[in-house]
Amino acid sequence: MSLRSKLEQLIRDAKDYDPDKRFMAANDLCTELLKSQDEIDANLEKQICAIFLTQLDDTSIEVQGNAVRCIKRTVGKIQESQVSDVIEKLGVCLVQGKVEFRDIYSTCLKGLISDVPDSYSRTVTSTMLPMLMNCIKLNDPQVKEEATDILTELLRRFSAQLYGSNDRSDLINAVSALLNSDRPSIRKKATQCIGAAAVILPQSQLQNLVGWLMQSITRAHDRKDVYTFIQAISAISRTVGYKLNNFLKDLLPLLFQFCSTRGLSIDSPEIDMQHELIEICLASIESFIRKCPREIVDHIENIFGLVFDLISYDPNYSYNEDQMEEDEDWGSDFEDEEFSDAAGDDSSWKVRRAAVHVLEAIIKSRPEVLSPYYSRLVEKLVDRFKEREENVKLDIFKAFSSLIKSILVGDVEAAHSDDLALPTLVRTRSSAVVLNDEVPMIIQGVLKELSSKNSRTRQGVTTFLMDMSLSLPAKLNENLGLILNEITKNLEDINNSNLRMDTLIMLKRLFRSGASENLQDIFGVLLPHIQKAISDEYFKIAAEGLRVAGSMVKALPGVAQVVRSLYPLVLNRLTMTDIDQEVKQASIYSAAIILSVSASSIDTRDVRRTLELINDRLKNEVTRMNCLKAWTKISLGQADLPIHDTPEITSGLEEMRTLLKKSSRALKLSTLETILAIVKKYHIKSDTVEELATELPVFINDSDLHLAQNALEILSVLLEKYHRISRHTMDAILANMNTLSKSSLVQGGALAKLCQAYSSLVKDAGIGQRELCASLQANMQDVHRHGYESTAQCIASVCLAQQTDYLNGFLEECVKKLGGNNSQKQLSALCIGEIGKHIDLSGKRQIDQALIALFDTPDEDTKICASVALGKLAVGNLTNYLPHIFAQFHVEAHRYLLLIALKEVISHHFDRMVPYLDTILPLLFDHSDSSEESVRSLVAECLGKLFSVSPDRICPQIEHRITTGNNLSRATIVNSIKFAATSKISAVSALEGIIQALMTCFSNPDVNLRRSCMLSLNAVAYNVPQAIKHNVNAILDQVYPETVVKQELIKKVDLGPFTHIVDDGLPLRKAAYGLLETLLDTVPEKVEPNTLVEHLIVGLDDPSEEVQMLCHQVLSKLSTWGGGAVLGALDAIVLPLRKNVEKQLKLINNKQEVERATDVLRSCFRCVDTITHHLEADSNMNFREFITYISSVGDLSSIMQAIKSQRETLYFA
Repeated sequence: MSLRSKLEQLIRDAKDYDPDKRFMAANDLCTELLKSQDEIDANLEKQICAIFLTQLDDTSIEVQGNAVRCIKRTVGKIQESQVSDVIEKLGVCLVQGKVEFRDIYSTCLKGLISDVPDSYSRTVTSTMLPMLMNCIKLNDPQVKEEATDILTELLRRFSAQLYGSNDRSDLINAVSALLNSDRPSIRKKATQCIGAAAVILPQSQLQNLVGWLMQSITRAHDRKDVYTFIQAISAISRTVGYKLNNFLKDLLPLLFQFCSTRGLSIDSPEIDMQHELIEICLASIESFIRKCPREIVDHIENIFGLVFDLISYDPNYSYNEDQMEEDEDWGSDFEDEEFSDAAGDDSSWKVRRAAVHVLEAIIKSRPEVLSPYYSRLVEKLVDRFKEREENVKLDIFKAFSSLIKSILVGDVEAAHSDDLALPTLVRTRSSAVVLNDEVPMIIQGVLKELSSKNSRTRQGVTTFLMDMSLSLPAKLNENLGLILNEITKNLEDINNSNLRMDTLIMLKRLFRSGASENLQDIFGVLLPHIQKAISDEYFKIAAEGLRVAGSMVKALPGVAQVVRSLYPLVLNRLTMTDIDQEVKQASIYSAAIILSVSASSIDTRDVRRTLELINDRLKNEVTRMNCLKAWTKISLGQADLPIHDTPEITSGLEEMRTLLKKSSRALKLSTLETILAIVKKYHIKSDTVEELATELPVFINDSDLHLAQNALEILSVLLEKYHRISRHTMDAILANMNTLSKSSLVQGGALAKLCQAYSSLVKDAGIGQRELCASLQANMQDVHRHGYESTAQCIASVCLAQQTDYLNGFLEECVKKLGGNNSQKQLSALCIGEIGKHIDLSGKRQIDQALIALFDTPDEDTKICASVALGKLAVGNLTNYLPHIFAQFHVEAHRYLLLIALKEVISHHFDRMVPYLDTILPLLFDHSDSSEESVRSLVAECLGKLFSVSPDRICPQIEHRITTGNNLSRATIVNSIKFAATSKISAVSALEGIIQALMTCFSNPDVNLRRSCMLSLNAVAYNVPQAIKHNVNAILDQVYPETVVKQELIKKVDLGPFTHIVDDGLPLRKAAYGLLETLLDTVPEKVEPNTLVEHLIVGLDDPSEEVQMLCHQVLSKLSTWGGGAVLGALDAIVLPLRKNVEKQLKLINNKQEVERATDVLRSCFRCVDTITHHLEADSNMNFREFITYISSVGDLSSIMQAIKSQRETLYFA
């Protein structure tokens, strides 16, 4: 049967007298419509829609409900014109249809709004909006109510499509008129509709609406009318509160006026309405705090005064502390049945709850302004632990947790160990001291609630303590004995898994903070409960119990009782194979921790059994990374296990050799690190040494220097401990080492380990120096200059490994080769320099003159190699060679090369340059305005290195030259501050004085000078933040303007067929955002978050993807520090984020752009994930829609999932 025939038959069946047949026919029509890939005839489609609409009036309730579902499901499949017809017919039915079916029509329209495709938005809004407007204006109150409800959904779903400059006066007037309705339900829905409509209103109409509402509040005489109008303002504040910042100075006093509890009588029949009015006023204030965090600062004092009073407002009960102390079952158990009726009649809890929410909003939005109120906040919240309403009490604990997190986000003691150091993400010392002083009082307040019989209260208190253990573990440890009995009761509550979990997490954090006298005294009480948790059937409890066990043993490594009580249980869990993955990983973690600190308390057989099990788990793809970390932890631990030359070591290393052959880089890197840790600590069999050595050559190359570095270090350890590897294996290793030494990429740690390995070959493997040097000097054709430098370092390591006669002969040979071809000249010169850096070669006559003679060769690389070698030669004997370098500066052609040599000397011996400053400084200053950028860079680096040698002599000259001279000279001197800051100098006061001089550069029109200034300030802020702490505001005032795209710096270059755009302002913007990020890292309390957000929004829409990615990073960090500012501007943040995500999505299928587009998307999604994780962003409609959009696109969703997976729990610290 064809599809058309089938559909026609189903249409006939849908009109059958049998309701079951009608039901099934409609359901089948829906299914066929959804699964059909072909376009259905418009006439047939119209008949199907008519069937669904007809069944909305069916006599069978089941058929009606099915019709609603069918319309909702098929709205995306039918043609756009049919959707319009369906909406019109449903609108007619809503007005003229049977009264008893109106809720069905309404449900159907709302379902259609939620499921219709975005592409139909214009048709839906143009059809539905006028229809609903007409319905609202009718006299039928039920139609008005349903239409208002539908209109709210329409405005929420299609706010982006409806937003614009169109006049919405008719809409607002119609909905506003409903605020005066006699029916409370209509008024409530009208306020919700006004809140949704505020999103689409032009600013002028929004201002008129709010102004009218404020006037209506002042004119209203009935409290119900006041409540309705304030409810409307509250709804507006939740959606577009950030647009009402100009009204706050008038709105807040108006709201404060209705929050007063003076004169309220609990016997008044309107008392509930009064409480609800105060509640809605406080809810509005809360919204304004979250949406307008900057403007709210001027009103913080009044808000605190108000909420401190209202948080204690409880007119129906007088708290008697003495009676509470006498009655053991008081306070937390007030929610017993005998009080339930009274509690139901009392609505004052709504006021207290709303006041707590306002406090929490301030804490989260503007934590940096809390310092003056901190003591009062702590005292007030602790005092309200006696709250008798359970929900309010839980909110109090939640607010207190937010307070602790907002004030202590870092390690206070570490941050203040140095009086000069500024704490990173730690508010103020006074706040930390206040909190520490209040801990005993907090514990006393918590103790009463921990004894509650109400499980929700105990859960809330325990969650609060868990958060406290993260911020103040040491102080909580000191008072742990006071709450020990209640903690053990939590662990005994087998019916409340969440309570036990939170308690175990708290204990884990306390034990991880380190041992204390308290822990020594109480571990015996906790041991049975931890043992029980490890053996628990619920996998999450068992896993957390295992982690607690590991942390406990680590905190008390010398207490044998702890180890002997817990380790058998850990070993038992490790033995099991049919357990949850999380338990397996936790058992591996715990066993590794215990073995690393307390192996002496464990039987040797158990130790070896544990290692056998870990080796067995190494073969499992899921647990092998955990096992590698376990072996590393054990090998790096304090305990020396009796496993030297044992089968456990051999089998473990054998399995690790297998893992080295896998394709995963992370796995190979972890495996090499683990092997290195093992071979450093334990003896292994000679066969195993050989087998390990055979695996190393494949990693000794420049394709991954991190892997190469670990492989070379393993080689050095093996040679040092065992002295012999077969010649065949050594030849393979040596061939790769020689190739790596010639690479232009090898540097840093990899180069250092390569030189160390060459030295070990001489000292430990017995390979001759002559043989190694010959192999290193072979095949030097087509080697880059940097390859010559690394090869020379390796040769120097070989020559200096042992004091033999070979060194003198080699140096003589090098001097001879200075007259050879360019390759010989470069390598020989660099070898002389590297050897001369370590030993004094002044006894070799004219060796420096031979190097200087190379300055006149035509090959540029040879000249540079000679200059580097001369500088390193001088490092070995300053007195002899440095004057020779100064003497050559009269030759103008040699000056650049001599500066390179001088830089080498200063880099190694800047602390010994004081006697030479009178000679060096004029040379550097004279070359600071050179037309060659390379010369200016050398001058800047040398000046920066010398700054800390004698700041009193250098600082005045630098300050003077920053403000005078040409732009090239000024930029060079400014750049020198960057190098001075990275030298970790101690002359903070001198550097602080230069900051003022640096600030003058911002007024200079030269782009390079301003960029250099910001880069130098960035280096100072990162390395010496105390030097800028008094100038941060002035710096920010100069930096913010540099974040804007400046059209005068954009040039169009005509290249014939196309035009190339050059943005000279891009380096400036990148430097500006980089400086802002550093300031947020080092002196966050000095950065006003709302101002920063404004400029980040501009940067998120920057044409440069590099600037966008910088802004993603800054925004992520700001989310953890100034979350209120981010939340308040979330609507404005989402727009550029989504715009650029859609742009990158188009490029992701372009082979040439895919890598770059993916990088930008990853950066963006890390930012989005951070906002989602740290902030309550789900309440923002635009952000929620953005997340939904990402999830709905496969390419985007996969990237986002990968980002989220990176936040997995880390088992090994």
